[in-house]
This record gives sequence, C-alpha cells and structure tokens, in this order.
Amino acid sequence: MRVLVVEDDPATLRLHVKVLRAYGLAVDGVRTARAAVEVVHDVSYDGVVLSRRLADGDGLVLLPRLGPDAAVVVVTEKGAAEQRREGLEAGADDCLTPPFAPDELALRMCKAIVRRTELSSSPVRMGRVVIDRARRTITVDGQRVHTTKTELCVLDHLVAHRHRVVGAEELLEHCWDSRRDMFSNPLPSQINRLRTLFADHLLIRWTDKGGYLVEPLG
Repeated sequence: MRVLVVEDDPATLRLHVKVLRAYGLAVDGVRTARAAVEVVHDVSYDGVVLSRRLADGDGLVLLPRLGPDAAVVVVTEKGAAEQRREGLEAGADDCLTPPFAPDELALRMCKAIVRRTELSSSPVRMGRVVIDRARRTITVDGQRVHTTKTELCVLDHLVAHRHRVVGAEELLEHCWDSRRDMFSNPLPSQINRLRTLFADHLLIRWTDKGGYLVEPLG
C-alpha cells in the first residue's frame, strides 16, 4: 500500500513517514498543498495523511483532488476539536487531534485503507497460505513464514487480485515509494524470493499478457 503524507512541519513530516514505513507501507511526503496536487496527478495513492495547517492553506481544500479511492486521515491542529468535525463532514475517513502516539496514526491509516478498499482485515487464504493483514504476517499451516515488509506487500497485492493479471508497474507503484531508484527494478528479486519461500504452496507465474498471476498448488 502506498501513502502520501502532507505535513508542513519538517520534523513532524519525517516522524510520520518513518512510522508509516515501519508498518510496511510505501510512503512519500510533501509539505504544501501545491506539491500534493502535483504528486497525486502522477501517483495513485491508497491513503493520504493530511494536515489541516499547511503553508499555502487549509489541507481540507485538497480533499476533492485526491480521488475517490484514497483513504484520508486528517490531522487537526492541537486542541482544535472543531476541526475534527469539519474534516469528517468534508469527507475524511478519520481525524486525529494532537497529541497522539505515532503508532496510532499508522493504525488509523491502515484501518481507513482497509475500509475504503472494501478489503476485509480478516486473514486472507490461498490454499494453505494465510495472509493476516491486521498482524502483517504470513503463515503456512499455522507456521509463520518470515518475509520482508515489501515481500509481504507484493504477495498480498497478488493474492488480493488473484483473478486478474497484475502488471509489474502496478506492483512497483503499490509497494515502493519515491526512494526507489527509477533506473532499477527490484521486483524480479522479490518475486524470485517469494517463489522460493512458497515453492510447495503457490505458483507465481509471468503471463503472456505482461503481468503476474498467483495460483495455489496442491
């Protein structure tokens, strides 16, 4: 899942990005409404953390520009309880008023994305493989298989869209953020690693339609 953080304060922006990445999300950060408009024009985000206080205006003016699919968590100004009501009325999925624990922001964002995309937070099963989105774990017959956060994201996206071909660009956009070197392609190594980890349980194959399909084995 890919998330955009729109926050005016540099230290707060760095903190939000760090915490969200620790939860396995691909995260980009910008400091102004103008910059946010530019990036959402080029990238389809699953979620947006949107500060009310921006150098070039109220963050709520961005809501109509974010599209119908992005889950939005609005961060109000400290002690501004009225801003929470305004955010929800404007169409935000959730609102947070400082002070709050950084982990709470990550949990609220993940839950908002799950609700918006209509994907259940309950475990998803493919054959003997179970992906628990809430716990961010993968198990086979109840035994945990240790993966990186990116590997989990790739497999989760493939399984969630198991009934269609998933293109490489879609996976790159969904599971990596702006830190990725645009001249490199980390996806093949991730796919090969997943094929090795789940060789007895899943078939991840490249199709002549230019994308990947995942199927259960056995």
